[in-house]
Amino acid sequence: VQTVQYSTNNGGSWTTISSSVAPNTKRLVWSVPAGISSSAALVRVFSGAITDNSDANFKILGTPTISVTGAVCNAGEITYSWPAVTNATQYDLYRLDNTVGDFIVLASNITGTSYTATGLTPGTTIWAALVAKNNIDGAESGRSLAVSANVSTGGLPPIGSISGQSSVCGNGNVVYTVPAVT
Repeated sequence: VQTVQYSTNNGGSWTTISSSVAPNTKRLVWSVPAGISSSAALVRVFSGAITDNSDANFKILGTPTISVTGAVCNAGEITYSWPAVTNATQYDLYRLDNTVGDFIVLASNITGTSYTATGLTPGTTIWAALVAKNNIDGAESGRSLAVSANVSTGGLPPIGSISGQSSVCGNGNVVYTVPAVT
């Protein structure tokens, strides 16, 4: 049986991931605890007196989740948003370049948790992904799962009919209906 540990301070201290890893294990899946960010992470495996550390430091930062935020009014735009990643200082937004099949930077060093991409070709579909960064310690997350969105052609989509009941001037039984707007 082997023990697998990680360090976020270049081996100054270690935290156990598992102390019951079978000797024939080739891959160990684990989740990085929330809030950990480091550019000086290491992994070590040991069993009895035999120990092996990772050959080089690696970086840890949580992976963001990106979503498309509703309709936009201006042609050639898509608005993206995401929850903040603990210890991230900035984000880079990538779009898929269909001609080469790689993600290319759409916007870099975004400091907030939303971004409106402009200047895109109206009516096309864009695949986008996000990377969180910590520019203090150099940590960078893995790329988020990609989301697709249609680039706005301008204007709001048709609004369906609206009906309901409301209170107006003390009368609680005012029923209204507004026909669909196209």
